[in-house]
Amino acid sequence: MLGPDKKRKRTPIGRQTSAQLNTPAAQAASQEEALSARPNKRSRIDDNTTSTAVSAASAAPELFEEIYSIIFSYLPSYSFIGQNKIASVSKQWCTLSKQGKFNSKKTFEGIIEGCRENSDNVHPTLANMDIYNHLSLIQILEIASLCPEIAKKIINNIGLRSILNTDHLLILSKNHASVAHEIIDNFAFNLSEIVWLGVRQLEIAHKILDDASLRDNLDDYDLVDLGCAHIEIATRILTDASLKDKLNGINLATMSSRHPEIAYQILSDKALNTMLDGDCLAILGGANSEIAKRIYDDEVLRKKLNKDNLLMLSKQLPEIFKDDAFRQQLDKESLAIIGTQNLENAHEILDKPSLREKLDKFGLARMAEAHPQIARRIMADPSLYVDIDASCLIKLGKRDPHIACQIIQDPSLFGKLSGRKKAELGKNNPSVAQQILNTNSIECLPLPREIPGFTREIPGFTRERAELRREIAELRKVCLIAEKIQEIVVQAPQARRTRRM
Repeated sequence: MLGPDKKRKRTPIGRQTSAQLNTPAAQAASQEEALSARPNKRSRIDDNTTSTAVSAASAAPELFEEIYSIIFSYLPSYSFIGQNKIASVSKQWCTLSKQGKFNSKKTFEGIIEGCRENSDNVHPTLANMDIYNHLSLIQILEIASLCPEIAKKIINNIGLRSILNTDHLLILSKNHASVAHEIIDNFAFNLSEIVWLGVRQLEIAHKILDDASLRDNLDDYDLVDLGCAHIEIATRILTDASLKDKLNGINLATMSSRHPEIAYQILSDKALNTMLDGDCLAILGGANSEIAKRIYDDEVLRKKLNKDNLLMLSKQLPEIFKDDAFRQQLDKESLAIIGTQNLENAHEILDKPSLREKLDKFGLARMAEAHPQIARRIMADPSLYVDIDASCLIKLGKRDPHIACQIIQDPSLFGKLSGRKKAELGKNNPSVAQQILNTNSIECLPLPREIPGFTREIPGFTRERAELRREIAELRKVCLIAEKIQEIVVQAPQARRTRRM
């Protein structure tokens, strides 16, 4: 306490009332004066304090690029473009966002995909004129359809109602059932368009079946489309006699082939599986290996299957080929199909002379196209490729450069190829192309006037010569591109080592 002989020092604050002292402005002024009264202490604190901020330039690139990539991956695509870009955060983040490795989302495909992942991105994306001005009308509608609120505003806009056509409305309705409901209630659609909506929206499909005026006009194709799209609708169709009676065996098999659970139900129901003939069973089994086995193991059902039906089942059940009775029914076309479907069966066909003799050169080529191992096996056995013609040789060599080289090095095979066929053989591989050019066997055809004894043009001859020249030019282009890329790759490490020195 102050003694009686001490006087209180008056200050501007001391002359103020308590009400004035308690105001926010007064408190702020008091704090500022207190801080300014201690400049030396504040300076010492500032001098002894080091910043904890880490700049991107000083950080380890490998570590921080990964962190930045993760951070940028969480940003919506629209934040990289126009008024919404990340410059609103800070200049440093804006600089980083301009680097290609961090703004890969800048493509319009990435922008649309970002809206699909999060509908909250739809509004800022469409509100960004830098993006909007580059979108097609279909893209705008696709993006708008991802946000039900915006889609509904569009379809309820009086100015747009008379302008939007059916295709526009179908796009807007395909992602949200509530939008589809509103469109159906407010616009005139034909039945096929409403079914199209039902295929994409389960709620609409149920609404179609609930509405007698729509339901009674559905044909078997409409029911199959709806049932294939939704297992709930397929189940509902099968349990409703009035709907089920519209389906024949093919309809039933097609719809059930999409849903193994329904397929099992049909196979277990005698009333239903009696509707299925061999073609229907082949459709069912051709879509699922377990269903195929169930059909094949059932003696009653298997008796319905003919050779073509078994051929369809063998795609899912290759062991059917082990059945000798089935093998005896197979002709060259059927054997080729079996061989293309399964590598093990293809080898077995080549192993057994009785089967191999049924195959023609085209069947061999089809099997070779399907399996590179079969192609190599054929080219390792002269007895298999001796009768192969030029078109089949091209099929063998285009996919495998080793086979192509073998063809080039064998005069009996290479001689079967015309100039254009030789060019076709080398299009897929630069080294093969160069080998073909080095043989000098692909020279251009002479003009008719250069051939002794010809005094007039032969129709089509000049065109053939021009086409061959184009083929040769394509081969040279393939070689040149490969050569230039190799130069770039070889020189790149040398340039990097020079910079580090």
